[in-house]
Amino acid sequence: MNNKNYRPDIDGLRALAVLAVVFFHAFPARMPGGFIGVDIFFVISGYLISGIIFKELAAGEFSFLHFYSRRVRRIFPALFLVLLASCIAGWVVLLADEYALLGKHVAAGAGFIQNLVLWAESGYFDQAADLKPLLHLWSLGVEEQFYIFWPVILWVLAKRRLNIFAALLVFTAISFALCVALTFTNQTAAFYSPLTRFWEFLIGAWLAWRAIHYPLQRDDGMQEPIKNWLSIFGLVCIVAGLLVLDKTSHFPGAWALLPAVGASFIIYAGPQAVVNRFLLANRVMVFCGLISYPLYLWHWPLLSFGRILENQGLGAWVRLVLLVLALALSWATYVLIERPIRLRLSKRPSVVWILTVLMVGIGGFGYWVYQQKGVATRAVVQASASTSPVVLLEAPPHQPCDGQSVLAAGVPASALKLCNLYSSGNPTKTIVLWGDSTAISWAPVFLTMAKQKNYAVVLIAHPSCPPILRARKTKFNYESSKAYCADGKIQEEIIRLIRNSQPDLIVWLAAWSGYANTEFVTSVRGQTADQESTRLALTQGIPETMLTLAEIARVVVMTDWPVMPRRPSPRVVSMLDFTRQPPTISRPQFDLSTAYVNSIFKSVQDKRVTFVNPAEKICDEDLCHSQRNGVLFYEDTYHILPQATMQFKNEIEALLRQD
Repeated sequence: MNNKNYRPDIDGLRALAVLAVVFFHAFPARMPGGFIGVDIFFVISGYLISGIIFKELAAGEFSFLHFYSRRVRRIFPALFLVLLASCIAGWVVLLADEYALLGKHVAAGAGFIQNLVLWAESGYFDQAADLKPLLHLWSLGVEEQFYIFWPVILWVLAKRRLNIFAALLVFTAISFALCVALTFTNQTAAFYSPLTRFWEFLIGAWLAWRAIHYPLQRDDGMQEPIKNWLSIFGLVCIVAGLLVLDKTSHFPGAWALLPAVGASFIIYAGPQAVVNRFLLANRVMVFCGLISYPLYLWHWPLLSFGRILENQGLGAWVRLVLLVLALALSWATYVLIERPIRLRLSKRPSVVWILTVLMVGIGGFGYWVYQQKGVATRAVVQASASTSPVVLLEAPPHQPCDGQSVLAAGVPASALKLCNLYSSGNPTKTIVLWGDSTAISWAPVFLTMAKQKNYAVVLIAHPSCPPILRARKTKFNYESSKAYCADGKIQEEIIRLIRNSQPDLIVWLAAWSGYANTEFVTSVRGQTADQESTRLALTQGIPETMLTLAEIARVVVMTDWPVMPRRPSPRVVSMLDFTRQPPTISRPQFDLSTAYVNSIFKSVQDKRVTFVNPAEKICDEDLCHSQRNGVLFYEDTYHILPQATMQFKNEIEALLRQD
């Protein structure tokens, strides 16, 4: 809105929103619900921008050209600077796959589709969120997607003299209903989809419409207590969201009402309400609000690049230093770039064109980096190459198992979706790999053998779900696993699929001790999984499943291998004189963590079952290594890289020759 209508308390509310997000990203344990700051931003944005549109439409002064020119001057300068800085930093420190991903995200951020790209990327093996420097641009994508359609809709409604208030109610109700429904069926989609977030902007738009047509009277003393209570209630809602919600909450869904309603009540209460006047309109909060946009843009890349370089969680003091740096960069961006462009240069059309060309240019560079697979000729990649042997995977053609009538006979679709057949011609043997995500990480060695020896491989993998009869989870860190791991039926269906494949060898593998020690399971319907239920499910389920498989074919059980304390990295940044020793854990610590599951394995004495212990090549008497004999073993803290699986090729081929 114009200067006459400037409300410092709105800048204070912006400050509350951005500080919540920043502290959540830096200190998630202290601010578990800080992510709701984005929802507060959405309401504020809907209020301010819709208010401008409403007034210009009423005065007959609305222009699409002027509207989008304002958006360019507001959004592009700081965004371009952060994208450029990320590209430069990434060129120096990121490995090829990391820089390729950054390039894709630069292009998506410049095109305001980062939310859609992240939605498509979400998956079990997707790079950790902390290691995506431009992850936070998803919210900017949602916002700009809203402003592609919203001015057009309002313009049409105004031209045809339709009821804008009624349209607001209808659009808000539809978007909110979709948000609630989708949160319970596909939380990732609900989080990133613009359609499930538009209702928050529309609440802000309703506030702007209401402020124009039915404002609270400032000079009516009877209204003051109402305003105060509205602002207090709004603050309580926001604080409740910050303290009650966390990453495990079904968010956005109905929980998003807490920040959205809280922000709307504070805005509606007006600048004279007690919370607005004394908390939000003070100088510190207003200052943070003025730099809130560049602060939002700068803080996350700094934290993310720090974590990438450290290759582990950052210490508290390091995070504090990075936040101070983010504040300094944000202030400089606001004073030296944002204010001059929005104030002194606001009347020059050439500024909009220059900013547009710069944004297209940085987006094009990001796409080029992505197409070039991270530009492997960069110094950091070359310096790190000696510790990153490349495995050229040989694999036969593959197709989904549901297209094979023999495999699919009598098998429910839920099991077939988790299966792929790798085969060509008339294979001499059939190998079945069955497990959780570990089956995917171990596949390269088996697929290479299949190509060389003319074997068929049936790969059946259900990430984050144990391949143990009747075992089911009741808490889902990997949301997609809920579809197949909540009822304990999938394992029996998969055994039917394995039987149909008539295998010569079944390789059975999983993060066994992970389920025993952290990701609890149960085999009892209606029971919440805990450590006691897990012991019972594993003690009964592992031997039963193993012997059931042995009745079909000979079984190879891959036992546990170590979980590293942090993700190993071969990174060597010569110009920073930066390198880091590969992580290790003590052998006694590993043996202790696997003792319970190993005792179950030892209880099964059956000549049809053979055990392969990957730890033999990873550990010595004292330590378990993430890198050994020049070979990097780990993709993350647990999953094995292709070059590591190839270290076991001779042993696996020897097992196949025993038939």
